Amino acid sequence: MEIGIDREIRLNKDYQRRRSSWSLQEFDSEGEKCGDDLIPWDMIETFSASELHLTQSIKKNRETGLVTESEGINGKLHPGWVREGVLEQRTPYFMMGTSRRIEQFHLGIETVGEQFNKEECYLWGGIGHRDYWTWAASEDQAGITIFLNPERYRKLAGIVKAQRVSRATVSLRNVPGFYAPYSGPDGFADYIKVLADDDADQKVILPESCEIDPPRLGKVEEFELSIWQGNRIDLGIKD
Repeated sequence: MEIGIDREIRLNKDYQRRRSSWSLQEFDSEGEKCGDDLIPWDMIETFSASELHLTQSIKKNRETGLVTESEGINGKLHPGWVREGVLEQRTPYFMMGTSRRIEQFHLGIETVGEQFNKEECYLWGGIGHRDYWTWAASEDQAGITIFLNPERYRKLAGIVKAQRVSRATVSLRNVPGFYAPYSGPDGFADYIKVLADDDADQKVILPESCEIDPPRLGKVEEFELSIWQGNRIDLGIKD
């Protein structure tokens, strides 16, 4: 299993295109540029769920002795949307600084709480590591966490618990940490590179006197969670 990054990430402040005045570039160990200039991607990206399930946890705090219960909705997301049972428009996602493709994103849906007290959506991710003690390798990870108010969460959890979900998607726009080559006006990316929220592994080398702070995964200002439920009724009509 490949882990870590094998490409240097540099910021180019002299990029001059209509949608951005700067870009990120990747370079191999020989100093050769890999691929295209990558600019912040601000268009809509859609992910489709392949599974959704409820997770219930009971936890005891060692210091206080208190036992608490929690519940959440978890699932797996794949880039693209489903049409007639087929996953279409599967934009490839890769970790910045690598050629490794992200095949799926984790989905978590929770109720708002003390730490996250608003209905919001966050993206997170990380580069795979090798454990210092066991030498076991962990894969690259990426996920979407959505916080909902209790009423909305209960309604959604009821649908999931009753196994009435026929299709589910999450659509995001202007995601910090998503980068893609310039695509013109068509609104589709050939591929997307992901800059994780932790800069420990994916350091970006800045030019001298450059004050640009390239966005990383974090809070998404615009998102849409859609759930379909129902049954197909055969009318003997060919669609």
